Amino acid sequence: CLWIRHAAPYLLKVSLPALLTQFLWQSGYLSLFVIVAALPDSVDDLAGMTAGIRVESMLFMPAVAFNMTASIMTGNLLGAGKTGEARRTGLALTVLGAVCMSSIGACMWFFMEPLAQFFSPDQAVQDQIGSYLFYNILSTPFTVGSMILNGVMTGAGATVYTLIVNTSCIWLVRLPLAWTLAHALHGGSRGVYIAMLTSMMVQASAMLWVFFYKNWPAHAMRRQGARGAR
Repeated sequence: CLWIRHAAPYLLKVSLPALLTQFLWQSGYLSLFVIVAALPDSVDDLAGMTAGIRVESMLFMPAVAFNMTASIMTGNLLGAGKTGEARRTGLALTVLGAVCMSSIGACMWFFMEPLAQFFSPDQAVQDQIGSYLFYNILSTPFTVGSMILNGVMTGAGATVYTLIVNTSCIWLVRLPLAWTLAHALHGGSRGVYIAMLTSMMVQASAMLWVFFYKNWPAHAMRRQGARGAR
């Protein structure tokens, strides 16, 4: 009970922005599906997008492991008072993860057509799968880099930064741009995929700016706080 009384304010400070980030991110994806569903050829577009997400998930599963590793290592290092090492480790994991997953994505580039044929026998859906994978494989370094930096911020307890950056990029960049390109400019599903790529470039750039120019290590629980919570 004593530990809970001391730790609860910090846990709420970290967990509430993380919860809100996930809610707004997932609701943003639902809104993206609505934008695609409103297109004239929405059946093929949605089928291709759904299948493309399945293929993409295989590419980004290792990125989740990098995200969790960055979170754990950053938290441990900051808890030990090793701020400089936490910064170096976070940056090293980000670069390593982005390079590794981009290399895998480059290899997948040559198998987009067979993958599309595996997931659907319909040519129109295959074209949509290929289009989705084209733009999302291009976004691999930005998506993976952003995911790992999110893990760094989570480990540091600086989830407020992920809340601001992630939700701003999906609600202020991705969704308005997707609607504009897909509907106003009649770009169809390709416009949605371009908006996804653009938003991830903006998100990765914003997270890098936060990493280098904001004092995110200050959000970590200090050692004296940990002793007081025992």
